[in-house]
Amino acid sequence: MMKQRTTTIFSLLVALSAVHHVNGDFFSIPHLRSTAATRQVVEDASCPEQHCAKEAVTFGPFPECVSADLGLVEIQTYSYGNDVPLIKLLGPANPGDAAGIVLTVAHGGSLKPSYIPSRSSSRHSEYCPSSGCKTFRDSYTKEIALETAEHVISNYCKVPYVVVNELHRSRLDANREIGEAAQGNVIAEEAWESFHNFIADAQELVKAEFGTVTGEDGLIGMQGILIDVHGYVGKDWDRENGSPLIQWGYRFTKDALDPNNFCPLDDRPKSYQASTLSHARNMQGHSIECLVRGPQSLGSRMADQVPLLDDSVMCGKGLPSLDFPSPAALASDPEWCEDAASDPTDTCSYQVGDYNTEMHEYVDDWRNKQGDTRMNAVQVEFPRCIRFATGSSTREFHPQVGNAMSIALCSFLQDLFPLANTCG
Repeated sequence: MMKQRTTTIFSLLVALSAVHHVNGDFFSIPHLRSTAATRQVVEDASCPEQHCAKEAVTFGPFPECVSADLGLVEIQTYSYGNDVPLIKLLGPANPGDAAGIVLTVAHGGSLKPSYIPSRSSSRHSEYCPSSGCKTFRDSYTKEIALETAEHVISNYCKVPYVVVNELHRSRLDANREIGEAAQGNVIAEEAWESFHNFIADAQELVKAEFGTVTGEDGLIGMQGILIDVHGYVGKDWDRENGSPLIQWGYRFTKDALDPNNFCPLDDRPKSYQASTLSHARNMQGHSIECLVRGPQSLGSRMADQVPLLDDSVMCGKGLPSLDFPSPAALASDPEWCEDAASDPTDTCSYQVGDYNTEMHEYVDDWRNKQGDTRMNAVQVEFPRCIRFATGSSTREFHPQVGNAMSIALCSFLQDLFPLANTCG
């Protein structure tokens, strides 16, 4: 029962202005509101429309190279005995070919080795929170992450780092602290350690290649980004199909992203809630408002390439984004959220980002969340319409998603760090 949102003329201009690369050309897309699209009452404009409307979004440049000479190779693996690798760090054979991107896949594995027992999902388990432990995998997230990496290579001639947990979530939850993640099994604990150490190793490789830059508040940050790839069901939004929106998590709750509380987001007290874009928000010329839900946000960059599916104009739209700046408003709207339609006191879920993005924003000492150097970190939750390619073939559709993701991520980095060559 997902509502088809009426698109403003401004949104249509933005969508129509999205272009693809040709022969290495450079495109800059200004997000300027036309007179026809200007609202009669300025208060009717959303927060990002008020504060970010003049931002320019860059798609390109797209370098020419022989991408066939580049590819993902296994840099490190963790195995138990002589068994197949359980944890993998993939990346370029030559660090000089690296992109400033680390993709992590915690819940996309399928291996269920007999030497690691099944994790309990019971809320009565000593390892689980009161809501219980989750043991279902995020299907097709590994495939989407790998397609994203392959399209960064083919579009930008740069090779990202990819950290993959090949274990099924019933054996290891690599996006939780070690107790809940491994539930006391020594082998699962070793796999968990390897997964997080591989992330730290990939971050150090990115740091060595692209260096750091100091923001306006003196915070030191790596010139790169970590994307933690997940999937969600979203049946609280739509019982039949699940929500079609990609959820982007920056460790902001729905309340923190509510424009009625903070508009722009930069006005919130520093003590209120941190974001895993703490470094990016302090780069000259950037604000957390516009980075999270303005035209330059990842949600909006991905949405500029929608529709991804011919039979769903909504599949792949972003939450938050320029189109949907407030998860709180959408999650309590009965026209969007079936739980709210059934019970006005209920709201739908929004994934704010979990253990991996919270901990690995800190590069020097991720275990204790300490140190001078940060890395921008974002959790992305893909809906079922993308992961299972509703009405299409996953084999044909996932490359399209990977291509769109590569453009969204690399254009974000090019605008944030224009001199770093993080994506060609």
